[in-house]
Parts: sequence; C-alpha cells; structure tokens
Amino acid sequence: MFSHARNLLLFSVGCVLVGSVSAQGQTAQPQVVEPIVNFTPSEDLAHEVFVSPSLSLDEELAPNVRLALPESDIGFLLGAPSVTPGQAPIEQPYVQLLRGRTYTLLYNVFSSLVYKGDRGLLLIDCGGHFGAVERERLMAGLARIGGWDSPTEVGDGLPLKALAITHPHADHCGNSVFLQQRFPNLRIIASRWYDDEVRLNNLPLARPTRKIRSRFGGFFFEGQRFTFNTPVRTAHTSADSYVITPDRVLMAVDIVQSDRLPFVDMSVARDMFGYIQMLRFLAGEAEAGSWDVASWGHFNVGYPRDVEMTLEYLEALFATWTFAFLDNPIEQFLDPENPLSELNIAVVLRNFFDRVAEDMGFAMAGLPQPSRPGRLWGDTRFFELVRDHGARVHELKFLSFFNSFEFEQAVASGDPSAVVALINSRIPDFDPIPPGTDLYPRN
Repeated sequence: MFSHARNLLLFSVGCVLVGSVSAQGQTAQPQVVEPIVNFTPSEDLAHEVFVSPSLSLDEELAPNVRLALPESDIGFLLGAPSVTPGQAPIEQPYVQLLRGRTYTLLYNVFSSLVYKGDRGLLLIDCGGHFGAVERERLMAGLARIGGWDSPTEVGDGLPLKALAITHPHADHCGNSVFLQQRFPNLRIIASRWYDDEVRLNNLPLARPTRKIRSRFGGFFFEGQRFTFNTPVRTAHTSADSYVITPDRVLMAVDIVQSDRLPFVDMSVARDMFGYIQMLRFLAGEAEAGSWDVASWGHFNVGYPRDVEMTLEYLEALFATWTFAFLDNPIEQFLDPENPLSELNIAVVLRNFFDRVAEDMGFAMAGLPQPSRPGRLWGDTRFFELVRDHGARVHELKFLSFFNSFEFEQAVASGDPSAVVALINSRIPDFDPIPPGTDLYPRN
C-alpha cells in the first residue's frame, strides 16, 4: 500500500542527498520562524463528510462519514473559551450507533465504545480526567443506551456488566474505580501488561478481574467473541491493547487521530519503533477486513484512511530527516573562538537537534526555504507541530539508524545509487503487518 509512496519519497530524498553532500561545510543562517496556527479543522479536507449525531439509537452511521460535533462542545482544543477545572467541554453525552450493536459514546474530549448485549452492556474505556461532571455524562450516555430509568437507577434496563481497558492512562480508564464501586460485580478486562503497570507503579486504576495473558487474544461477552490484542512491547505505553467488536468496530486509543497529525511532543509514542509497529498492525487488521470504523479515544470516529495518513506522514518525516541532517553538520555548532565549547556537548547537541528538526518542519510544512524541494506533505500547515515531531524522529535516526562508517563508505563510492540504497535500508518498514504476526518469536 505504501511502497509506491516510499519509492517516490526516497527518490526525492536521494536527489537532495547527492546534491547536499558537497555543501556540508556551509554555515547555516539563523532563521526567523513566524507562528502558524497549530490546528487545521477536518472540515477543510475535501474528502470529509460530516453528519449530525442520530437521534435514533437504531440508525447506523453511514460509511466514511464523521459526526458533526459543535466546536463549543469539543472545547478548548478547538479554540473555544477555556474550560475551568472540573468542567467537561461537552455539555451532554453524544451517542451514535456505529455498526450492529456497537455504539460510540462521546462525553467530553474523550470517547468510549459501548456494546449492547441482550442482558447487559460492555464498555470499552471510560475516561477519568474531568471529575464528577464527566462521570455524570458517562452515566447519562450509558443510561440512554441501556434504557435505564435514570443515570443513577438502572431499573429494568441493561446494567453495565463488563469494562475493557485499552491502556493504563487515567484519562481513559480513571473512572474504572468509580464504576467498580457503582457496579460491584463488574467484570474488568485488561492485558496482563496493564495489570503489571498498575501493580508495580501503584496507579490509581482498577485491577482487572480477567487478564488477557497473550499478545493475541480475546474474550467473550454474551457468547460473542471480541478481539483483544497487545501486539507490541512498547508504543504509546508499555501496555497498548486494541479491541475489535463482533461488528468490525475498532477501539485503539491514543495511536491515531481523525484526519489530524499525532499529538504534541509525539506523546503518542513512548517508543517510536513500537508506535510505528502498532500503526502497521492496525493497517494490517484493516486490510484483512477486521474493522472498517473506529474510535481513537478522542473526539470523532475514525477510518482506515486515518491510519494510512499517519503512516505516510511518519514515512515522510523519516525521509525528510536525511537532507535536513546533511545540510546541518554538527561542526557548525562548535564555537571556533572557544575551543572548550566542545566540552559542553549538551549545548552543541541541543542546537544540532533543534536545527535539524526546524529544517524538517520547513520542508514538511512547505514553507519557503532556500535550496529546499517542494513540500513533501501537502496537507501539513502547522510548522511548530511538525518541528516538534521532527525532533523525535531525529533522535531516533541519529542514535539508532545512523552509522557514520556506512555513510562514509557510501559517499566515497561516488555512486549516488549506493547512497540511496543505504537510505532505503535504514528507514523502518511502514507496510501493514498481518494480524497475529509475532514480532518476538523465541529462538
């Protein structure tokens, strides 16, 4: 899926690379960066179609559309007035049937999935950062789906029977403690790696009553099987699971955003290797037909193209690093008037890392820059965020992928194709990973 894009990117980078090697001794000029709005609404993208949430609990969301949520409800992240502590941005819970028996429930800047069985409800993730007002809206959403007498009285409605947790971050599962007290017989499902994190770090989260002990597993709810996979060791956290309901609805949290770039500071990635691998697993599940609509844990519903866009963006970042690195040799950050400056390697590396990331930001955002090719990522308009992401990619490339001996050999060969081949061999794979692939087989 991504090989054609990769070849085009590597060809472009290779051309820039060959033309840049001889210019390594040039001194880079200081750059003045004008602030750029750090948010681009999805409505600006031509392929997006939005519909208002259905008033009926029986009307499925049409394929390839998202929910038209008022900006004021999505809160400060869309430029609305600041939210006071304890006040959730969404004033009411939004409930939308996605497929079959699977609903999305949005009750602040977070979202959950709810599966409606014949005898009870299964909730996937439950929020936890906005206090009592958030819990009230969460319960109101569950009451609507379950047909409760009120948000505090289940009555003859469907009670909450089970809670599945995707990862050990309180903003997505902090309410698990409240729900466990509210429903004493609540079945809590999570991976054994989640339980390790809660236990070892004394996290204020509910311990699971049912632990999924394998990387590729599942559980049953009212006779229906749910996929529950934790395929990588470390991605966003050390215990990232994704859940797929019997209706082919995916819950994968804090890995992807709906038609938006990754979070600030690449906070989606504790480990860049694992983060990319997790994205590849989600793409592989989509190719296998396992899911066709998703909740990303924040804001709107998601689709496979969100995963594709994120992978393409990351692949472009990795390719862009090469010429940004070559145009900014580390020697230029040493002070020739002060030989001792070499001893302060922290300052030298900080300036070196910042300059490479800044150049990556210019190239990816398509801003005017001398001796730069055209924009590599046409939809990117936020320089500051791309520069922020570029710093993480530079750290990974410089410390893990760059080998000066290999590079010197390739340049010394005088063969441009050797340099391009080296780049090709030192960029991570971005192709989808088939479901169930074991990345850590025992020898």
